[in-house]
Amino acid sequence: MRRSMHEAAKCAEIHRLLANPRRLMIVWLLERKERSVGELAEAIGASLQSTSQHLRLMREHGLLGSRRDGQTVYYMIEGQVSPGTALRLEPLTADLTPADDNRHSKTQTKEISHV
Repeated sequence: MRRSMHEAAKCAEIHRLLANPRRLMIVWLLERKERSVGELAEAIGASLQSTSQHLRLMREHGLLGSRRDGQTVYYMIEGQVSPGTALRLEPLTADLTPADDNRHSKTQTKEISHV
């Protein structure tokens, strides 16, 4: 399959956005289920304002979608990040190889499953 420079630029932009640890954590959380700003802010240890800015940026770049339920806005993965993409964006440890099926450490799973 032949790729274009335009596709490479879009992919690089997604990687730039996900290079921020808080934004990557947001994507990891949203791969499991949709969440509100408050839930995400608590889970990543950031203020509502800071979390909202991260969400706005990712929405503007087509990574996230949202829906309103009363006064609560819920965010979900949409568009350019397919399910499982961000879960594969993890550092490899000395005892973990790319072929391993279980790529989440117990610590990472605990950190993102409490919400």
